[in-house]
Amino acid sequence: MDIAHPMYPTTAAGYHEWVIQMSDLSPKETLFSGNCKRLAKFLHDAEASGTKNQEARGFATVYSLNLQGDDNDPAKNDSNSIIYISGYPSARALTEIGSKYQIGPEFFDRHLSFVGDDPTNCRIHPSHYFLPSQQQFVLQLSIPSIGGVHGEWSHEDLRKKHQMNSDKMNEYMHDLRMGKGWRPCSSVVRSSEIHDFLRFSIEQFVTVDISRANPSSDRWTVAIWSDAGADLSNSPVGPWLGSTNHAHFRPINLHGSQPELIGIKHEKRSASVLAGGLPQSLPLLRYAYGRSLERTEMGQNPIYALDELFRFYAASETQYLDMIASVVETSISEDQNTPPERQSDTRMILLHSHRMLRRRLSHITSMLNFLHLPAVWDRAHASPRAKSAMSSLCVDIEYLQLSNQELMARCKHELDIITSQATFEDARRGIVLSRNSQKFAAFAAFYVPLTFTCGVFGMNFVEIDGLKKGVQMWIVVSIPVFLVSLLILFWNSNYVIRIWEGACQRAKRHLGSKREPEPRDIL
Repeated sequence: MDIAHPMYPTTAAGYHEWVIQMSDLSPKETLFSGNCKRLAKFLHDAEASGTKNQEARGFATVYSLNLQGDDNDPAKNDSNSIIYISGYPSARALTEIGSKYQIGPEFFDRHLSFVGDDPTNCRIHPSHYFLPSQQQFVLQLSIPSIGGVHGEWSHEDLRKKHQMNSDKMNEYMHDLRMGKGWRPCSSVVRSSEIHDFLRFSIEQFVTVDISRANPSSDRWTVAIWSDAGADLSNSPVGPWLGSTNHAHFRPINLHGSQPELIGIKHEKRSASVLAGGLPQSLPLLRYAYGRSLERTEMGQNPIYALDELFRFYAASETQYLDMIASVVETSISEDQNTPPERQSDTRMILLHSHRMLRRRLSHITSMLNFLHLPAVWDRAHASPRAKSAMSSLCVDIEYLQLSNQELMARCKHELDIITSQATFEDARRGIVLSRNSQKFAAFAAFYVPLTFTCGVFGMNFVEIDGLKKGVQMWIVVSIPVFLVSLLILFWNSNYVIRIWEGACQRAKRHLGSKREPEPRDIL
């Protein structure tokens, strides 16, 4: 049996102080300066606000994966374990879990990315890119949840809905950074998007950490931290509730046999979980986790122990792609019967869908990079069941990546078609306007000179009535004025220049032929 030496302080107070000290290291002292800045800020703010010792009942659930040992305290036996954390944290719970189960602060710091999203804080610079080697033990999944509203938004309100959603989400994230109105176990939402007149989606993170006592040890602990805690209707309000609070979320179907579903259904849950009017599928994953997996195999392979979570992620991603495909198909079919003044809504929906797909593609790629890393799991010593589960998961994620790319290509293709149609329509309107301008110019060329001469002869400085043949005089004056107007109308300087150059060339050739001496016979 391996003797595990603690890598981190074994008390909550010691873990707290150690994180603060690590975050205060400067570049003069170490190459690893700036680590755990977000976690340290969260702990410091909790201490300053007096919520450092706030309890978080139901914040974490521990699953012991070995039959022997004390199931009530896996940290004191040799069993591998899964620690499932849900919702908004408390400082006390984080330090207790980190010290008790020897979980590195990078795991907590990675999940607390919302703490460092304030651009005015120069001490915290959240990373948007992570090297694949940095994700071999810490992975962050983005789980989308599809929602809908009872009724339909009017077409005129879609742009306003996008702007209102963005403004409310900015307020929500500001309150989240400040911890204003947040209690432990409240659900956290990272983004909210409106897709069309009926559907919207939210995004929540699930961060996974695989820690070992030492690299060669068979003892490991898997920590899972999900944003989904209490019911969203009992958590701080965000834009997903809408003005009428008539929103709902679609269930995410995790395929499995009927006994597994019954086992999850009858699992005991706390009253706080059952309460609320906006249920989701993601919070249910924590309860009775692993019912669809073989328990002995879970205790031997950490990647196999995460298979249920990964399959849930794949199911949510599949549902998201289905929703985007439906949105694109609906917008394209409606665009054929949409008046030109409202076709901008279709372009807006397609462009927004393309942007969302690109963002989802980055998460899928991160997942594939994690699965392909050799340090994630030992393929040589994995059981056939674990190998089969991993192979199936890789095939599913690669399929999702390909489907995402195909949908992106279709969105781009439809946007190109709409752009081409708009360009053609603008060109057609330009031709019509040009023809109307030509007609107006021709009419003006006839009307203006006649009006001019009538105006001249209608003045009182000449007694036209006293002249003989006054009408003939008006005609004689109008004709040259009319000809001059036509000359101005059809004047083409390039054409005149070409005529002048041609005349000059002919004149030069004519003069040259005259000057050329005639040949004489000198013999």
